[in-house]
Amino acid sequence: MSQSGKIDKTYSERKKKILHIITKLELGGAQLNTILSAEQFTKMGYEVWIAAAQGQLSHKAAMILGDHYIELPFLCRNISVLNDLRAFISLFRLIKKLMPDIVHTHSSKAGILGRWAAWFAGCRIIIHTAHGWGFNSLQSKFVYNFFIFLERLTAKITDRIITVSDSNLEKAVSFGIGEKNKFITIRSGISEETKKIAVQRQKARDELGIRDDEFIFMSVGNFKEQKNPLASARIAVKFLKKISNAKYISVGDGPLRAQAEKIFQANGIFEDRALFLGWREDACRIMSAADALLHTAYFEGLPRTLLEACALGIPAVAAEVDGIPEIIKDGENGFLFSTDDEEGMLNALLLLHENSELRKNMSLRAKSAFTKEFTIERMFEKLDEEYRVMLEQKKI
Repeated sequence: MSQSGKIDKTYSERKKKILHIITKLELGGAQLNTILSAEQFTKMGYEVWIAAAQGQLSHKAAMILGDHYIELPFLCRNISVLNDLRAFISLFRLIKKLMPDIVHTHSSKAGILGRWAAWFAGCRIIIHTAHGWGFNSLQSKFVYNFFIFLERLTAKITDRIITVSDSNLEKAVSFGIGEKNKFITIRSGISEETKKIAVQRQKARDELGIRDDEFIFMSVGNFKEQKNPLASARIAVKFLKKISNAKYISVGDGPLRAQAEKIFQANGIFEDRALFLGWREDACRIMSAADALLHTAYFEGLPRTLLEACALGIPAVAAEVDGIPEIIKDGENGFLFSTDDEEGMLNALLLLHENSELRKNMSLRAKSAFTKEFTIERMFEKLDEEYRVMLEQKKI
């Protein structure tokens, strides 16, 4: 690639066409980075398309890509034989029409349907990014094993599988999803510019009505079972009962939000001490107001929220699952616990509240942990390398 970021003329006179397929453009790291990748690779000289079900970020995709964003009304997360068949047919027809050089799928449902549609349509390069695996401990044994079977089968028609954490890569190999040489870790990163948002801390606190002496801890993410939001609510309630000069802020939404709010209400804690802000596209700016981040997920890839916390210098108290220990180091820039250790997480938050010197030191180490490896700029570089290698191998 030239210094200007454009593809060299000697590489190809024809624009290479990439079709990204992702299940739903809701607010999330995988979705946002897919859109940002489409924007960046368009600037770099590729012709880029996104196909997805409508979500909160659909307007952003449409604004950036125009008619290169295709909505797929039948693509949904839940298993539905009729809708899944309709989505597959829609994808097959779209791929036959566009004839992309590369089909790059994201997320579990789109990853299965999109890769098979690409294979049947004759696409020569099929790439999948696993932003965390679709099989997990919350599923029944039958569903768990069925999803592993689907991933193993679909890996056979996939040229390259990208994981966002080394942990996810090793898990896939250990489950026989594919040979290790088929995989590569490319972090789903955030912009280095995120670090500059830290200077907005006081402004964010003022906007939220936070006093200088108040300790603020936050949770950021969707209210789905995967994120374990009810555990965050229980921990927050216990903390707020013990500490009077503290507030809890939640950014996100989803099916379990009402249940989480009821936990606070049942304990006499209302909006003056527990703020539920819903979906916010400026979640990172809001996070700059926090003194600590609470993250209680059952399973993950590599959460964007924790990358942002490190960039902002915010210590995290988090579940020790999947890719999280690759950015949060226990006792250094945060604390790690098993997902069910709510008491341990509570005590860690209390320790951070009590010890301002510890918070300061962890904040500095959090900033140091956010290296180039975790930036979206590095993600773009490595993706471009993979695309180029694949295109050259297939003589496209």
